[in-house]
Amino acid sequence: MTAFKDNLDKLMTEKGLSQYALAKISGVPQPTIQRALKGSNPRQDTVQKLAKALGRSSSELIGDLIEGESSNIDGLTDAYRFKPIPIISWVKAGQFCESPDMFEPGDADGWVPVSAKGAGPNTYALKVVGDSMTSSNPDGATYPEGFIIIIDPDQEVLPGMRGIFKIPETNEATFKELMHDAGKLYLKPLNTRHPLIPVNDEMVVCGKVIGSYRPE
Repeated sequence: MTAFKDNLDKLMTEKGLSQYALAKISGVPQPTIQRALKGSNPRQDTVQKLAKALGRSSSELIGDLIEGESSNIDGLTDAYRFKPIPIISWVKAGQFCESPDMFEPGDADGWVPVSAKGAGPNTYALKVVGDSMTSSNPDGATYPEGFIIIIDPDQEVLPGMRGIFKIPETNEATFKELMHDAGKLYLKPLNTRHPLIPVNDEMVVCGKVIGSYRPE
């Protein structure tokens, strides 16, 4: 999370704030700020507190720092407000599927800004691995390896929608499209070289994919 560390250091220097001064105005403990300046991944609420204290949006603090006047955070509507969500590993996604409360600050591999309007309190992100969701249809939606997908575990996944599912046999999370055919449910890969996966009663729905993008 190099951008966050560098942006935090730059804004503190510009405003003449020490770690202790920033801790006082933000409510974030000084040791937490010190760890953030060394490159540790902070919690979402920590990013929000530091951003507000520094007069910036959370998305600016973790991503592209816009030069010039400070952002008017309080004046933003939900349609234009962004918040950082954690990118987690697929192993953690399987655990997170059972209980969103299991997420710990150190579990994040990074953070991405998403629209606050569309994201719920437990929304998280995953980086696509493999080619099972790289579509065989050149005109269809596709999610090649390296894509970032945004998941809301509180939204229902219906047939025709894409989501994250936990397969009981392997205890692993997988990204697929839910498909209904001849009265049965399947997990459908968009790459036709991969087989359909029958859905049984033990399979767990971990959340709906609500967005995606390819990082630069």
